[in-house]
This record gives sequence, structure tokens and C-alpha cells, in this order.
Amino acid sequence: VLRATLALIDFAATASETEVRFAFLELCRLRLFDRQELELCVRRATGKRGVAKLKPLFGLWVPELQRIRSVLEGLFVLAWVERGLKMPEVNEKIFGREVDMLWREEKVIVELDGEAFHSDPIARSRDLEKQRFLESKGFRVIRVTWKEFMADPAGAIDRIARELGLT
Repeated sequence: VLRATLALIDFAATASETEVRFAFLELCRLRLFDRQELELCVRRATGKRGVAKLKPLFGLWVPELQRIRSVLEGLFVLAWVERGLKMPEVNEKIFGREVDMLWREEKVIVELDGEAFHSDPIARSRDLEKQRFLESKGFRVIRVTWKEFMADPAGAIDRIARELGLT
């Protein structure tokens, strides 16, 4: 795990902010980056080239990042944390179905549809069946595509925050 942290620090020296963000999220997804690694990374990165790209990510780290299954989910969690809003449960099961983001009390689910796993007709059909099932249980399901989120992350977060009654 230490190697992954050191590699992230080295990578940050020459990579773009976007590339560093994606690498950070990939380490979180693979569970190679936790609170202990964060503290080590902060100590090791001090004074190194690229630390300016890493510091904002360090401040946004939350345990829920260890539960993400995609970069899109990670980008969503980071944007949500930046706003200081009530954290969702990430990749939890409800009624036997795993959902991306879940606010149980508010009965709101956000499904983040990346291109890789949600673009073919079979996947879209499966997503629609899951959505109908969850809606039949009284939950509001909000879908956000990769394109929608990447075009306007703040707008996507605003829309969901309004649905949750947080704004």
C-alpha cells in the first residue's frame, strides 16, 4: 500500500489535476487509500512537486470513498463533500438491490450511469427494471449520466440537493 501512496505523490509531480484526481479515486476504489494512507501521504508529500494538486483531495477524503466502484461515483462523492451536504450511503443494498448513493430517511437514491456499464440496451433495461422496483417501494430514483455530470457537476449536485430538500 505504501508503494501506491508513493506512486501517487510521484505521479502528481507531472500529471494534470484531472489525472491526479482520477488516480486518487482509483486508489480509493481499489481500497489502497484510507485514513492511515492519507496521513502518510500528507507527511510524505510536504514540500514535493505536485503537492498543490494533492492537498485539495486530502481535505475531501471521507471513508465512503473506499466504497466507490467507479471514478464517476468518486467524482460525485468528492463534489458532494465539497458542498458539505449530508453524506449518502455508498453502494449499499436495499431490498436486495445495490444502489450507488442512498439517503434512507429521505427515500432518495441516486444512480450514476457511466458509459462503460450503462450504455448498451441490456444494461439500460436492467437499470429501468431496478428503478421501477425501487420506486414501487416508495423511493425516488434520480439518474445522472457521465455526460451530464461531467458537463455540469455543480448543476447535478444542485438538482439532487433540491430533491433531498437540502437547499
